[in-house]
Amino acid sequence: MMKQIFGLVVLVFFVAAPLVGSAATLSGRVEVRKQPVAEARVGLWVSGGANPITQAKTNAAGEFRLELSAKAAGSEVYYLVAEAGSVQGSAVPKLSLLAILGTPLPKQVVLNEFTSVASTWPNAQLLEGTSLRGSEAGLRIGAAQVANLVDVTTGGYGETLLNGANLSESTTLAKLNTLASLVALCGSPERGPACASFLEIAQAPDTGIALQKIARQPWRQAAALYDLFTQSYPAKDTGTPRPGAALPYLLFEPADFALQVRFSGGGLNASGKLAFDDQGNLWTGNNWMPGSQSGVVNSIGGGVTKLGPGGRALSPAIVGFNGQQLGGIGWGTGVSQDRVWLGTFNKTIGIFDLEGKPLGPISFDGKTGQLQGVGAARNGDVWIADAMKNQMVWLPGGDPKRVQIVQVPGLKTPFGVAVDLQNRVWVTSSEGNQLTVFPAENPSAARQIEIAVGSRGIALDSKGNAWVAVQSAYRKYPWWYALLAPKKPTSIMQEFQDGLGFLEKHTSTKHPIGQVALISPELELVSWSFGEKQGIYVPWGMSVDGDDQVWVANFYGEGIVHMCGADPTRCPAGKKTGDVIHIYQSGVIEKITDAVVDEAGNVWTANNWDNVEALDNQKSLGRISTMGGGHGVAITYGIAKPVRNPLLGPVRSPEIPQFP
Repeated sequence: MMKQIFGLVVLVFFVAAPLVGSAATLSGRVEVRKQPVAEARVGLWVSGGANPITQAKTNAAGEFRLELSAKAAGSEVYYLVAEAGSVQGSAVPKLSLLAILGTPLPKQVVLNEFTSVASTWPNAQLLEGTSLRGSEAGLRIGAAQVANLVDVTTGGYGETLLNGANLSESTTLAKLNTLASLVALCGSPERGPACASFLEIAQAPDTGIALQKIARQPWRQAAALYDLFTQSYPAKDTGTPRPGAALPYLLFEPADFALQVRFSGGGLNASGKLAFDDQGNLWTGNNWMPGSQSGVVNSIGGGVTKLGPGGRALSPAIVGFNGQQLGGIGWGTGVSQDRVWLGTFNKTIGIFDLEGKPLGPISFDGKTGQLQGVGAARNGDVWIADAMKNQMVWLPGGDPKRVQIVQVPGLKTPFGVAVDLQNRVWVTSSEGNQLTVFPAENPSAARQIEIAVGSRGIALDSKGNAWVAVQSAYRKYPWWYALLAPKKPTSIMQEFQDGLGFLEKHTSTKHPIGQVALISPELELVSWSFGEKQGIYVPWGMSVDGDDQVWVANFYGEGIVHMCGADPTRCPAGKKTGDVIHIYQSGVIEKITDAVVDEAGNVWTANNWDNVEALDNQKSLGRISTMGGGHGVAITYGIAKPVRNPLLGPVRSPEIPQFP
């Protein structure tokens, strides 16, 4: 049994320094539907270990007590596993509960169906049977995120889930409660058949494994799970809560059981590109200053935000990190091994160390226009797109003293940048219909690959294939475009304003435009129209996860598109390369410009725009005047394979340390 159970009750904590002094005591209570779970076996485990360090059994009140001997520890993660037990004198052999704790380690813990769901989702990709394995950053992220959903000291909800940015803005709480109510079926001896149905739907031996499977593919069997919930907790009449179900629950069948929350603060407002450092911290530049009445006509530029692994803002309000007179940042955020790089609206390059200390800026005395995408290479080079003057900025080895402006034949409105392992620089075009690729040591040898008009984000998979978000359905501009098109924009915001006007006139949610292009490492166009008419609507950011599957920031579609990658054997049955697998949406996901994967397998998204009416801010717009910029950064838990960060060229899987 122990080898099959994944996390019946799991307690995880990081220790920044060795435990010293006398033994510590950990006390806890295991319960389901407020009923104690007696005789449950509880053991303390360490990540990668084959056996528990110490064990105990719960008493009739569901209580347990463990003595933790002093032990040196580095980056290991400790966790408790408990199995089986009884409720009201009857055995509940299929019940498995999970609770992951951060640091500092609390003295008292409550473990229930809510902590089980909330602990599984952020760690779904790190759990396999009884094993909890991941990179140091991945484990740090997974443990820190649990507190956003649940308070393990009380068994109640986390502060982030209950705050104003989340509680009434999404169905996350209702989904969590619905899932918890399904888990509770296996903690109620009189509901044996319903428990069996739950495990059959999830194809799992117990509730712990069931939750793990649901979290990884929350769209699979969503309808069957919801039907079981409504059948197991029948409503007596309209308007009366379903007896026994946790409140609030889902009133309608969901498209999936994904859980999302949103983070704010630290200068977040209209964030553009997202990037992780190697410690699991998220960095993003912001278009505008929070609280300002900014839009595409009039604006006050924003600074740089840093969020910790748990989503807490580590940069100051209101402007975030600055100190370099940065006047707003669009797509220009990149992280190298030890630096954060910003391409800005005011034509300078901002540089920070990983603590937020200013190391720049680099100014060019009018030799560049406004800057966009940043590409950090494995060899330390940094490339930045000059969006307005059709050129590139190169920092060999990431050395500001060696900065160069590079002319590339055929380059037009450069936007997204990626550097492959052959040291070739791939650059998208926000206005043209081509992708430019050139050897870093010989830009004059540039080649253009025709895709479709208006490309944005670019990502390289582990085999060197390039995936590109394309915002139109035109290989070339239609004949009538010249009659409607404005003059070439002189600023990034003017370009966005022109694009907004085009979308309002020529597209709608019923007739969306946009798709994804795929180019092989041999520079052959595989497809320029993957995902067309499959729900993709003006895609923007592009990422590849550790399994080479594709994640697209669906800007106007307000969601995350999960697409089958170049190797269909890694995709769900029946899906082939370029097929849309699922689109994740939530009230906390607005018009997003990026979707990136962390080392725990969570997907973070940048809310760039919110109220479209507030963007055309030629005059004061009253109550909506501060709502043009998107609000915060959202996270969708456990749906992607982890990646190693920082992202330097092609995607990499994390390095997993081996613990004793």
